Amino acid sequence: MSDQIRTALIQALVMLFRPLARFALRHGLSFRACSDLLKWCFVDVAYREFGVDGKKNSKSRVAVITGITRVEVDRVLKMPSPAEISREEKYNRATRVLTGWAEDPSFQDDEGKPMILPFSAGNDMPSVESLVYRYSGGTPARPVLDELIRVGCVREVAAKQYELVKRFYVPVSEEGLAEKMHILGFSVQTLMETLAHNLEPGQKQPRFQRIVLRRDLSPELLEQVEAHLRTAGQDFANQIDHQLSELPNPAQTDSATAGIGLYYFQYSNDSNSEGGSS
Repeated sequence: MSDQIRTALIQALVMLFRPLARFALRHGLSFRACSDLLKWCFVDVAYREFGVDGKKNSKSRVAVITGITRVEVDRVLKMPSPAEISREEKYNRATRVLTGWAEDPSFQDDEGKPMILPFSAGNDMPSVESLVYRYSGGTPARPVLDELIRVGCVREVAAKQYELVKRFYVPVSEEGLAEKMHILGFSVQTLMETLAHNLEPGQKQPRFQRIVLRRDLSPELLEQVEAHLRTAGQDFANQIDHQLSELPNPAQTDSATAGIGLYYFQYSNDSNSEGGSS
């Protein structure tokens, strides 16, 4: 690695680590805890992905390429994964159900608005059960509905009659904070995976990644800009979500995940843009 590339990599890592350090400190996670997690990630990635000629990696080689002692590599490899329990599927199920309720003509009234749905209905009539069955992969309808009511996306307007209040799944309470932290990890992970893929030497098929911004905005315009980008971004996300939901289901034995991420950002040009945002 040349000095120029090494310097650029260090600068990029500082920009990445600063908001992570701020977030960890804000929620009481110490440097020691974070360093242990980073060590686990280095060992896990080196062991799984940096073998020679497709062969299973050795602990000695992992120690060499990571700079971690072989004894410590052995200890880390015996540890359970810190990321074993994932909330991604719960988040995706709720989002798919809300999008289907808002956009699927089968669950809209004559004016194209989301219908008030009974919990169950016969003769293939629209219902919460049929909605969840269509968009949540066979998950029981009751726990999905209870979750959507709990977070304020759905409300009961009459006996076993339910109305869509908002189409965005945003967890609440302490459990909701945990959900948001998972979304943080998943979002940053997918962006970093794309950037790392595109930066591979000789990469001939880079993945789509863009940033669009303007640096000379008047602060008085920020509220207007955010509202516009929120609406435009949500419209685009809804379009992509609809298109992905129309694709045929893959075989159960072999599947893959693909998608696109959107996020809004702003910061004052008078501050260090690498160190904070407003």
